[in-house]
Amino acid sequence: MRSGLVVFQFFVSMTLIIATLIVYQQLHYMQDKKLGYDKDQVLFLPDARLLGGNQNAFEEQLLRDSRVVSATISRSVPGGEIMDGTEIYPRNENSNGTEIHANIYHVDYDYLKTLGIHVVQGRNFSKDNPGDTINAILVNESMVSRMGWKDPLGRKFLSGGGPNGPQERKVVGVIRDYNQNSLYDAIEPLIILLSNDHNYVFVRLAPGDTKVRLKAVQKTWKEIFADQPMEFTFLDMDLDSQYKADQKRSQLFTAFSCLTVFIACLGLLGLAAFTTEQRTKEIGVRKVVGASVRSLVMLVSGEFFILVAAGMMIAFPAAWYFTNNWLQNFSYRIEMTNEWSTFLVAALIAFAITLITVGFHVIRVAVLNPVRSLRDD
Repeated sequence: MRSGLVVFQFFVSMTLIIATLIVYQQLHYMQDKKLGYDKDQVLFLPDARLLGGNQNAFEEQLLRDSRVVSATISRSVPGGEIMDGTEIYPRNENSNGTEIHANIYHVDYDYLKTLGIHVVQGRNFSKDNPGDTINAILVNESMVSRMGWKDPLGRKFLSGGGPNGPQERKVVGVIRDYNQNSLYDAIEPLIILLSNDHNYVFVRLAPGDTKVRLKAVQKTWKEIFADQPMEFTFLDMDLDSQYKADQKRSQLFTAFSCLTVFIACLGLLGLAAFTTEQRTKEIGVRKVVGASVRSLVMLVSGEFFILVAAGMMIAFPAAWYFTNNWLQNFSYRIEMTNEWSTFLVAALIAFAITLITVGFHVIRVAVLNPVRSLRDD
């Protein structure tokens, strides 16, 4: 019964330790993964609608400040809710006009520049081409792949209903794929349109003191809205907030791991104390005939290592199963086949705890005068 409890305690402890490490590594991977755009130093203002007809004036005023690199107004937020989709039909591509799913972003001319999104074919929207406002679109690489195009430039789509029916638009540029949603979702086909109907402002700040640059933006805002506070966040913080549930899960696993390891240590401590008390005379005899304290520690600890190894043999497949299932929620994730070191770390932690806990009791008995251990004999 005692041995079985030790095995069970270490099974639970190691399972939670491995789960905690895997969750932490996945969160670290998501925070460091290149998303296809530059999210750093980008100020996000969610109240562009308050600007009304002053949107363009606000943007122009911002750009007069050298502490602002660029600014854009958009109806879509990377990593946020997709405002439109599905109303897309390839023109002269499918004879039956089959609808295909695509995310649709409505942006202004400086959207790509502000977010650091690269054009890999063709061109960006340009004010030198007035027709871009009504018939030009940008597509991402996933859309090109979806359609099987070798030469996407000039390809045409029908999009939107409107009073005059669907609008024909042609591809003027292809942008590099970037994560439009969180890393739970794969990159989907994307179409970008020029539009004046915007909800959000993005401001790329120059490197330097962020507080000083933020005050410059707030000053410009107050010039338009003296009594309206400027709500803002930074794009990287906004994206990180998508994973709050996973961060809480990581904290929960960490707390439970510490608790179960503590309980396992108590159980191991009690069993070690009981075992060494039973073997006090044996330890005394071995010391008399020349056994070192180190060899005595390893002798007694070896029996406990077998129990820990038994718990480990159960914990490893269980931890693999549960963490691998959790990782399937993410389209972009670490590979469990590359995380063997996590299991090794968990094993080393378990063996170290065992050695320290058992060794404490063995050393306490081994350093006693052997005469005291054997005097009853």
